Amino acid sequence: MPAGRNPKPEIRITLDARLSTLDSRLFLFAMPRNIFRITIVMKTETRFTSSYLPAVMILLAALPLAAGCSTTEIENDSPYRIYGKLLDKNTGGPIKDLPQNCSVAASWSDNASVKKETAKPNEDMTYEIEVPSIKNLAVRASSDRYVNTKNIKVDISKMIERSIRVDINLDIGIIRKFRILSADTGKPIPDLEAEVRGVATGNYQTDARGEFTVSGIKPGMLNVRFSTEEYVDCTTYRFVTSKSEKGKTVIALPRGGEISGIVTGPDEKAMPGAKISLSAHTPQNDACEKSATSDSNGEFRIKGLPAMRSCKIEVEKPGFAKHLMTFYNYQLNEKRSGIIVKLVKGGSLLVTVIDADKKPLPDTRVHLYIKKTVERRSGRSISRSTRTVSVGTDEKTDADGRAKLDALEPAEYIVEVRAKGYDSFRNTSEVKAGETAELTFNLPRVWRFSGRVTNAKGEPVAGAVLSVSSMPGAKSGYSRSTRSDSKGNFDLVGVRQEPVNLRVASPDYAPFEKDNLKAADVKDFAVILEKCGSIEGVVKTPEPLESFTITVYQKHKRRPDDPFSKRVQVAGFADPDGKFKIDNVPAGTYRLVVLAKNYARTIHPEPVAVKNASATKDIEIELTDRGAALEFTVVKEKTGKPVEGARMQVSARKGLSRRRSESHSSLSQDFREKSAEDGKLWIRNLAAGIYYYTIILDNRTVLNRRIILLKEGEIHKFDVEVTSGE
Repeated sequence: MPAGRNPKPEIRITLDARLSTLDSRLFLFAMPRNIFRITIVMKTETRFTSSYLPAVMILLAALPLAAGCSTTEIENDSPYRIYGKLLDKNTGGPIKDLPQNCSVAASWSDNASVKKETAKPNEDMTYEIEVPSIKNLAVRASSDRYVNTKNIKVDISKMIERSIRVDINLDIGIIRKFRILSADTGKPIPDLEAEVRGVATGNYQTDARGEFTVSGIKPGMLNVRFSTEEYVDCTTYRFVTSKSEKGKTVIALPRGGEISGIVTGPDEKAMPGAKISLSAHTPQNDACEKSATSDSNGEFRIKGLPAMRSCKIEVEKPGFAKHLMTFYNYQLNEKRSGIIVKLVKGGSLLVTVIDADKKPLPDTRVHLYIKKTVERRSGRSISRSTRTVSVGTDEKTDADGRAKLDALEPAEYIVEVRAKGYDSFRNTSEVKAGETAELTFNLPRVWRFSGRVTNAKGEPVAGAVLSVSSMPGAKSGYSRSTRSDSKGNFDLVGVRQEPVNLRVASPDYAPFEKDNLKAADVKDFAVILEKCGSIEGVVKTPEPLESFTITVYQKHKRRPDDPFSKRVQVAGFADPDGKFKIDNVPAGTYRLVVLAKNYARTIHPEPVAVKNASATKDIEIELTDRGAALEFTVVKEKTGKPVEGARMQVSARKGLSRRRSESHSSLSQDFREKSAEDGKLWIRNLAAGIYYYTIILDNRTVLNRRIILLKEGEIHKFDVEVTSGE
């Protein structure tokens, strides 16, 4: 349109394809062409065939010329048509007979939802579906005998005149037959509900012979689970299916155990309508959940229980406190009866959580724990112990930082609160029947400890382990740890606002330690790791060595009176000249212990000082003591039969008197070995001196502190008789 001229108002005219051509033309010629700009839109509800479409297009092209219209548009409201055949994937030809429960589904997107249209194929294995939209159009087929196909995306670029052909290839599925028997009687179990998941899904029911058939299975894992009251139904049976399998799969269901009892009120009268919920895990880690309701006599019974590692039972009744029971080591077919549950009027606990500024903390997690007496059964024996168990689910504080927990059993509870960005705390509170106990928590904020780990050259150290722990003597101990990333950066959230200890460890580097770390030190904290030192030297002997090992010991910080009791590392060497080099030794003072064949265990007399990033050289260790040996034969006292698996502990002592003796701890020659099938046990490379030995059998000391004197090069052989009474 030329500039400066006013545009004509637009009139949009929609023509119905069912109007006659003459009516349409007369209507258009009657419109004033010099006043209005006319747009014609033709709507049709029928599909255009190849012969009908050119005529319609010629008519629409002529109408604007006669009526003075500026544009012509076509809006076709007819549906889209998807059709095709069901083919056999193996042969490529059509399927011979119609599968049972076979259907073809087409799906498309409609705004934010997915719509679906389903149709059954014809006898000739053809299908046809009409859909109103082609957005994200896909088709799939499903049947009992064939493997269900995945969604096949339709290529709409190949659509001709709003129609497209999509043939679907079906693969014949695996047929697996199951027969369910009673493990006790061997008889079939009829009318048993089975749930199948995995490479095939569906719900089935056994017939009078205890059988059901699953078809249309593809190779893979098939999971079967049953629903029954008397038999164990919480076990998932897992099978690997393949096309070569034949025959029936027989499953023997064992009868389950039973827990029964009675629920009473505070007056010890029967309490009907109480809900009993059981939750547990089997040794195969399958979840088991069952429930029951007490009858008019207050009695309840839960059947079909499997063997359980632990079993938690909750008894609930409105207006009364929830009662919690825990059992351990529940055996298959075990029956526990006579359980008496006495419900009492519950109390309440009001928990208030504030921060250091006394502002309420909403959305704080509040969890309760209680100490309960639990039972463990092993055969006929029953042991009882007190444990701290969780009570119910988490509660969260409201906008005022408060959370009220009602219907609590009168007892002393451990209350734990956790809030994001704050330290977690625990405290105890006693709840009494009909009363409300109050407990307030003041949570301090936690630090965000971040920084970077580098070496002496400023290069990042990746994978370094950083550990933060509370100082000795703190009210409650805790620890946090993290690792540095590829750039050496670390970020540790949840560090308490109190002095802490920092430890950093990384291979090939000396440990980094800093105690009494304050709040001002945790922003962009720099950790610089130094390379470890090394120890070099030679082991001298009269003749060449086949092999030898060197153990490096260091003084233990927590044992100041026990010199060199911390073993740092053990290095093995095979140099005939006795040369050795021990790398990755942090700075410190060490003691070296050498063990070589045909020589006694030898301690280097002088401490060895090591510095980081440097080598301590010219260490000479001379082996002269040829060493002694012990050969034990452990036998039973009365029968003389050899004892296998007896553990022998031999330690060096100074002096014959136990009071005057002094232990060399790790540097003393302490050996622990087990006797062979013939009862024999060898201990070699012992230095000359005084030793005592102890024999332990089945975790019981059967022979204690017998003393023996060894000379250089001596092989001492003797029999040791043990009895259960010693």
